[in-house]
Amino acid sequence: MTFADYVGIPYRPHGTDRSGVYCYGLLQLVYAEMLGITLPSRDHIADYGVVRGEAIRDDIEAGIWREVDEPQPFDAVLYRMLGNDFHLGIATSRSRVLHANRPQTVIIPHSDPRWTRRLSGIYRHEALI
Repeated sequence: MTFADYVGIPYRPHGTDRSGVYCYGLLQLVYAEMLGITLPSRDHIADYGVVRGEAIRDDIEAGIWREVDEPQPFDAVLYRMLGNDFHLGIATSRSRVLHANRPQTVIIPHSDPRWTRRLSGIYRHEALI
């Protein structure tokens, strides 16, 4: 399986499987299928906009995700939108990021100015350190 296998999955709020994903759901799906790592569910949070921004914040504070300077495959890339950490992408390489966008998932350059100005942080899961 490769990151390209996730391109084209439809966008769906709270989605966590191949029938549709949102950004944290895509992270969950990729980690489960490609790495065998189960990430915590965020289904208990009713507002999926909040889920986007807070999905890994508790885990970052617990040390499960560690901030890094340069992206590597599988790193979570956190973006700030409307003044809040609001969107997650997944680094597929040092230069590309997989995003759950409407209408479907896409891979874009890490250097895309629409996203680089919004970059809040890059985080590596403890299992990959």
